[in-house]
Amino acid sequence: MRRMRNAVARRAALAAAAVIGIAWTGSVVRGAPSAGPGEPKLQFVKTVLTWHGNAAHLVWSDDGKTLFLANEEGRMSAVKIDTSNPMKPRIAATNDAGNFLWAADQRNGVLVFHSSVNEGTLRLDPRTFASLWNIKLGHSHAIATDGTRIFQPLEGNLGALVVLGTDGKELSRVAAPNAWPGVYGAVYDAATKRLYISVTRDPKDDTASTAGIYIYEVGGAAPAFRGRIPGTAGEVAVHGPRVWISRGDVLEVWNVANAQHPQQVGSWEAQVDRGPGGAPILMVPGAVAVNATGTRLYAAYTSVSARVGRGAPGSGAQVFPDAPAGFLIFDVSGSTPALITSEAWQYDGPYYMMPLAVALSPGGSTLAVSYWRYGVRLFGVARDSIVSLGRQATTGEAHDVYVDSRGIMYVFANDDVQIIDPQSGEHLDDVPLRGGGDGQWRPFGDGVVIVRGGPPLILTLRDAKVAAVDVVRRVPTYIWDNVFEDPFLFSGGEDGMLIVSRVTSAGDGQYTTRVVGRATVPRADGQPRGASQLLALAKAGDVIWALGPTIGVAAFDVSRPESPQRVFQDPFTFKENGNHVGLVVAHGRVYAGAGDHGVLIYDPQTFKRTGSIEGMNVNFLDVIRNDYLVVANYWYPQQPEGVYLYDLRANPDRPVFADRFPKPQGNANFRARVFGDRVYRVPLYGVDILQAP
Repeated sequence: MRRMRNAVARRAALAAAAVIGIAWTGSVVRGAPSAGPGEPKLQFVKTVLTWHGNAAHLVWSDDGKTLFLANEEGRMSAVKIDTSNPMKPRIAATNDAGNFLWAADQRNGVLVFHSSVNEGTLRLDPRTFASLWNIKLGHSHAIATDGTRIFQPLEGNLGALVVLGTDGKELSRVAAPNAWPGVYGAVYDAATKRLYISVTRDPKDDTASTAGIYIYEVGGAAPAFRGRIPGTAGEVAVHGPRVWISRGDVLEVWNVANAQHPQQVGSWEAQVDRGPGGAPILMVPGAVAVNATGTRLYAAYTSVSARVGRGAPGSGAQVFPDAPAGFLIFDVSGSTPALITSEAWQYDGPYYMMPLAVALSPGGSTLAVSYWRYGVRLFGVARDSIVSLGRQATTGEAHDVYVDSRGIMYVFANDDVQIIDPQSGEHLDDVPLRGGGDGQWRPFGDGVVIVRGGPPLILTLRDAKVAAVDVVRRVPTYIWDNVFEDPFLFSGGEDGMLIVSRVTSAGDGQYTTRVVGRATVPRADGQPRGASQLLALAKAGDVIWALGPTIGVAAFDVSRPESPQRVFQDPFTFKENGNHVGLVVAHGRVYAGAGDHGVLIYDPQTFKRTGSIEGMNVNFLDVIRNDYLVVANYWYPQQPEGVYLYDLRANPDRPVFADRFPKPQGNANFRARVFGDRVYRVPLYGVDILQAP
């Protein structure tokens, strides 16, 4: 009875305090002083690197023991993967001499790359992985080598094929017979000394007269144009006079013995299959590779909707996240390709696999497949039997981290969770995770977290494994943040919506949820609720505090979880960076990391703003022993980027700057998490481990 009377009294006090728009009553802290504190409070321990980038095209070494990967974006644009143990491939070296690397080729020890957004043509030493030279010739998405020369097609209205020596000096250059709006493939065939260049059509030219596969003889001093296979651009594989081209959901076979008059001699067309929920889908082939005898063809593929017509991903066809994606094996000994078998990588979550390139080992027994948002997987393909071997992640920026009771780190890196032993720096595993790669996890249980998403994911992170993945179903909106107090889950969603769910354990790590209450917050600018998100939540007593860029700060009385009531709103708008904000309760105050508004401080008893820290663009907040505020500062703030430490003990409304990291300059970090007596700063390239005061 006492508890009920207290709850009623509390609701009355909250209702009386409900104010929409409040007067400023607090104090201002101007970021950090120009001079640092006398004694540093954050002691650097070590940096643990994550893999970083999007896996693009790849090529084998001559001996088949190494893969070289063009890894677009990141600090490791070129990647050398040791595959001597195909069950456990490992990154042996990286190089960032050229950013946004897209194309790669290697023959007789000549290893070359080209980027996707700038004009860099780069040669690396395959043994040391050191840069030998890097020159700017022009835009392209393709490169090839015969082991003595480098062939660089250049796209644009003044397209050209440039031939370089291994020293990077230009040997010859021939103008393209047509404009080359985009060049997305270059394949060299040693048997015929021919080069095949895949060119996209001019989007302003509906006749597509410039598109197709251009054929050059490159055995002489200068390339000689011999003919063109007409039609749209496509991925190309070559064996002697036969050429295979994947265009949309069709795999074409051409005879080019007479390059001036290529003849199509056969084709394979994808058949309508059934995907998730029985939806009609097509398996659309992409990158292709042929074996040394010209009898087997390997093609990466994704699944697209058959309802909107045939076509490759990106042409308007809907790609299904849950549908198969992987590679196909064809018997191509005859004119008509015959599908033998296929492999699909479907992951719990679900996760949209996007195989981008395939490369067959020199001996023909191992197929390497690059997945744009993951990395590389190896498969044994001898005798048409597919055996899954090892895999190596290369994906993403580090956005968040969880540390288990053993000290093992689980780093959320865009599209996967990279599991790392911080003592050795060894990557123990890499788990694809669609929708949860950004992190924003909240505690859900012992070694169990809930990750934002649509729907949210419940993950068991324990024993260096993501041991279970469960999905919170029946939520009516995308969920940005959660607070769990058994049995209730409080979730911040779209349209300014707070959702309250009752959670029931079904055993074996499975949970069921049922929405029991909800409430909304109006936009601060008076516009409709659309595109207004509750990005962060925190709980103080019976009140859930919420934060959103078009809402400001709001509070809900949840003493009756089935009937949450909005009791306070400080309406304002702010700019955040990539939906990263922070909200914590510490030392009797609520601290809101509101993007370019810095840190705003509220008294949860009076619902008044009592202080602020300016000069910040706050991505995330955490606390150390309820006494120190940890601030992740990133995205063109007035103060240097990095992690900041503020002492709350003397006056929680005027936090005292204690330290920051790194110094003297700063750099980006999405989040900074506290585990025990350490701060784990997440600066895109990995995790900086800092000893807390």
